[in-house]
Amino acid sequence: MLGNQTLKRLSEKYNISTRSVRRKLDKFSIDLPQHVSGKCVIVMDSCYFGRSFGVMVFRDILSHENLLWFYIHHETLKDYIKGIQRLKNSSWDIQGIACDGKRGLFRAFGDIPVQMCQFHQVAIVTRYITRNPKLEAGKGLKAITKRLCHTSH
Repeated sequence: MLGNQTLKRLSEKYNISTRSVRRKLDKFSIDLPQHVSGKCVIVMDSCYFGRSFGVMVFRDILSHENLLWFYIHHETLKDYIKGIQRLKNSSWDIQGIACDGKRGLFRAFGDIPVQMCQFHQVAIVTRYITRNPKLEAGKGLKAITKRLCHTSH
């Protein structure tokens, strides 16, 4: 609605440095409703706005609510572990985790089942077989990946 609100554009609009804009944004906080803890299945991922500014989000797919998020400069395994630990410390009973398959995530959470999200599974297979596979095995694999997001088992 307001266009692309980059640090540079905000600094030009308000005639202050980009460091000042970032400092003001870092101080800004919003009072959000508190979530009732209980059982949850977490989907976690990061989204970037530029090369070194992003947000890491932990969403419960049972209630369709974002339970935790924080700003990051780079996506690290340590940040994901910290987020899951914060949810556990807030009395969330994490039944499972879906993530992008970043190296180390599948072993990082002990006894919590971890699964790579279907979108990332399809993207990885497509990267290997291309969008227009020539071999019969590639064509069969493409057909399976097309059904992956539409199956329940």
